Amino acid sequence: MLFGGLWHGASWNFAIWGGIHGTWLMLERLMGRKSLYRQLPGIIRVALTFLIVLIAWVFFRAPDLPSAMRYLGSMFHLSHAPANALLPAGILYQPYYILALLAAALITWFAPQTWDWSRTISKPKAVVVVIVLLLSLTMLATQAFNPFIYFIF
Repeated sequence: MLFGGLWHGASWNFAIWGGIHGTWLMLERLMGRKSLYRQLPGIIRVALTFLIVLIAWVFFRAPDLPSAMRYLGSMFHLSHAPANALLPAGILYQPYYILALLAAALITWFAPQTWDWSRTISKPKAVVVVIVLLLSLTMLATQAFNPFIYFIF
């Protein structure tokens, strides 16, 4: 995972990002099925893993290590840097973000798994796939410029 992080870029941010993921995977394997972690309720395990992944992604997306540390300090209210002050305004300014989040949550929790759904493709399913593809392409075409993430490395 460290090499995977360094593959994304030669900076401490990416090494830390890979190191966090690698350490978490290693600990999960070392603890085994009878660990205290495995005895926690599923929702607690998911929340803990989600928190660790959120912290790791700060290192991936920050321009440099000091920026990542300032952002983490702001996330956990350890500093006065307003790194997340615009988040609520950004979500409320773009109401379709809330609708997209709601749609993603509904699909994630209530829709069938993609693998199960796509084992057989009927004509109605093919129409749904084409409509979703066209909607996705339309949204990409109408958004502000957002370069592919690997173009910035």
